[in-house]
Amino acid sequence: MMSDNINVQKTSLAWLDDSTNDSEENVIAEQQFRLVESNFKMFKTKNECEEYLKSESVNTCITLIVNGRLGEQIVPGIHLLPQVVAIYVYCMKREVHEIWAANFVKVFV
Repeated sequence: MMSDNINVQKTSLAWLDDSTNDSEENVIAEQQFRLVESNFKMFKTKNECEEYLKSESVNTCITLIVNGRLGEQIVPGIHLLPQVVAIYVYCMKREVHEIWAANFVKVFV
């Protein structure tokens, strides 16, 4: 018999990328993310993404994918949010972003 007190956690995948070119690579990545996570959100601005992250319930487990430049900007304001469980930073200059990311346990470069 199932308990009436089951805590269901919602999951969400958020992607912050302000690149203006919708390259074929980005379009394919977005399609694949939507296949993996039905609650997928795409953001073009740091502020819009940050508002979404802060507005979600603490019962939501959010994984954020962000480019290095925006990651460096947004992470200090969101890394302590309990609903943000992991932040994956993609970048061309890994060594540069590993330096600031080392201060945040939820960030993976």
